[in-house]
Amino acid sequence: MQYNRGWAHAALSAYHIPKAPDEQPDDTPLIRTEDATTLPDLMALAAWGPAHRTTAAEYRALHMLESLWSSSVISWLNGHMTPEYVEDRLKFAAKRLLPAESSTDRRQSHADAEPAAMEVQLASAL
Repeated sequence: MQYNRGWAHAALSAYHIPKAPDEQPDDTPLIRTEDATTLPDLMALAAWGPAHRTTAAEYRALHMLESLWSSSVISWLNGHMTPEYVEDRLKFAAKRLLPAESSTDRRQSHADAEPAAMEVQLASAL
């Protein structure tokens, strides 16, 4: 997004258009990493891979990061933040919100990953 401000503006505008009541998702927040369609789904896929089953706590943290990402992109588009600051801000939040230890159902390659590596993977997905 940082390389094309016009595209970033259009994408964020489309992202924030309210959906019609019949298009609203159900009340059950589930990660569908096999068919990632929302930003939290994509963040989970980038951070932990398709074999991971995201917990409710992780899902809440990803939603908080989604809100931070959205407000940060708006601040960047309005000239209040640099892309580098936005990235640092998201990495800072991801490091504190996402668990450093993996759950037992994560893939082994991700279970051994350092927390810093996980935040880099997450930030690159954003």
